[in-house]
Amino acid sequence: MPLLQDSAQVVIRIGGTRLVEEQLRTGLLESLNSTGRKFKLIEAHQTVIKNGQRRIFQTVPSKASVEHDFRFKLA
Repeated sequence: MPLLQDSAQVVIRIGGTRLVEEQLRTGLLESLNSTGRKFKLIEAHQTVIKNGQRRIFQTVPSKASVEHDFRFKLA
């Protein structure tokens, strides 16, 4: 019995300052498809993070932080 049903969807959220959406999308899709099951991208969007939570020892980045949200479905 497979771990994921045929109707399964996988949602991934990744945030940072140096992440490129196209590279993330390609890498995630290749990773998911390497499991022996085939996935397709259903939705992707990017959001700028304003006033994000910082740890006390971290400096505020000079570039804006972004979150990338991806939703994949078994093909």
